[in-house]
Amino acid sequence: MRVRQGKALGDIDRLQEVGSVSLVIDARSYNSNIGLRDQDVQEYYLEVQQYPVIRFDSTGIQEIERPPSPEDRACGAGKIYGPTPKARQFRSIQ
Repeated sequence: MRVRQGKALGDIDRLQEVGSVSLVIDARSYNSNIGLRDQDVQEYYLEVQQYPVIRFDSTGIQEIERPPSPEDRACGAGKIYGPTPKARQFRSIQ
């Protein structure tokens, strides 16, 4: 998926205490390179016509490796936004 906007904040020495991550993701950009799977995920799971944007805001940083690694983890919850006034919430992401 393509990140439209992203921000990571924090003090490198105190990331677990003060760190945060915010992402805005283009739900329509989901691509597994398997056409039927992409269609199913976009239509039935992400419902990209109704909810084209996914927003993730972390609630904490769980694991930190020195030097920083792609395996570092942020946890949080997100909402899928669309033209309807209600935002659909989904479970925490790690």
